[in-house]
Amino acid sequence: MNIVVTQKVFKNVSKTAIVFIIFLQTLSMYLHFEFKICSYANINYMAGRKNRTSGMQKRHSSPRRWDRNQKYIFNCTNMNKIQISEYNRGEGWSKIVDIGTFESQKVVIQRLSPSKKPDISRNRRLVLFMKNLLIRDQLNHPSIIKMLGYCLRHIKGEGHSNSSYYGDLSVVFEYGIELDLNALNLTIEERLNHAADLASLLSYLHNSPLGSLEDFDIKPAHFKMVNGKIKLIDLDFMKNVEPICFLSSAHKNFKPCPFNISCQELNDVEMRYTNCQTVPCEVGVCRGTNVKYNLQKINTIFFQVLLKPTFFPFALNFSLSRLLTQLNKTNIDVDALEKEIRNITLAYTNLSTHLKRLL
Repeated sequence: MNIVVTQKVFKNVSKTAIVFIIFLQTLSMYLHFEFKICSYANINYMAGRKNRTSGMQKRHSSPRRWDRNQKYIFNCTNMNKIQISEYNRGEGWSKIVDIGTFESQKVVIQRLSPSKKPDISRNRRLVLFMKNLLIRDQLNHPSIIKMLGYCLRHIKGEGHSNSSYYGDLSVVFEYGIELDLNALNLTIEERLNHAADLASLLSYLHNSPLGSLEDFDIKPAHFKMVNGKIKLIDLDFMKNVEPICFLSSAHKNFKPCPFNISCQELNDVEMRYTNCQTVPCEVGVCRGTNVKYNLQKINTIFFQVLLKPTFFPFALNFSLSRLLTQLNKTNIDVDALEKEIRNITLAYTNLSTHLKRLL
């Protein structure tokens, strides 16, 4: 009887012990988990506090950070450090050009010109000057003159209609020398490199951030030689609007598009600038005129001189003559032009390598 009672007591104690052990394990896991949560929270809090503190220190470490202009070298605070050596070196419709030096480097300073021609109003000159500045600010190509900075403090008549001041509006560009291809003794490599650069410029103007651009004032005087590279320097007569046309040949004002281009329907962007949104009309666009015009002008000024077959080995004459014929007829697109110049350059390189081996 005593043995049976003892066994029952032992079983009850064992069950109690097991339950107690399970309770202690559960409690331990719970406390450990809570400790981890608190630890992680403290770590995250301190890390966040540290990041916030370092961020505030970083933000306040440079109290005049807003004065910095990373894009350009010059602004209104330092343009007066340029030493002007030649005043009124040149002029255009809207600007006067001075030559100066900064840290032993020559630079060009363009200033808004006073009115010298009665048919060009002050507002017209200001528009052209600002257009040149703003377009240059938005374009980036190695064959376009580099703008080094600008300063606009005020314009003539601002606040004082009878003021005698011309205004304070200046732009600084890199310096280039006058360009005369016929006077330059260019190597074949230089001729091909210049041709490739100009073809790349044509492609860029056609696919620019502003759309297809036409420079309807392209002339030799608007190009300079800068460190051995031909660069376009004048952009105030750029435009990204192509000629309008009429889709129906029966229209009373119908006129064919230039360069044998077909009249095309307006796209959604072009439609915004017409009254065709509310009134049905037959207006279209001669899309592709801008790039053809640029190609025609650059060909006349540069390609016909740079790629003249007499300057090249006889083996390249056929390719060069064919390309110049296509350029004269403007029946080659800019992508094909770039590819053809690359092919001619490769052919010349292979020919030169072969001749050197023979020698």
